[in-house]
Amino acid sequence: MKKARWRKTIAAGAVLMSLGMVCPVASLQAEEAETPYEEVMKASDGDINPCADQIEYVYRIHNGRVQKRRWNYTQGEWVDKKWIDVGPA
Repeated sequence: MKKARWRKTIAAGAVLMSLGMVCPVASLQAEEAETPYEEVMKASDGDINPCADQIEYVYRIHNGRVQKRRWNYTQGEWVDKKWIDVGPA
């Protein structure tokens, strides 16, 4: 009976010691994670800054056919090299 109790005590002590080693590392990572978030919040100044490019289709009628092409509003350039036929007008 004493051996089983002794083993449980050693196991509990080992668990407590390992928690003491893990907690400082976890708190360090949490501090590192908070810093970039604060920098992003300070940099934005309340303005909305899109992270992804804003791309939409532009349509035209050329020689009686409807065509489409993707335009990148963020970069101000065409995404597709050529117009794509959609169908007759």
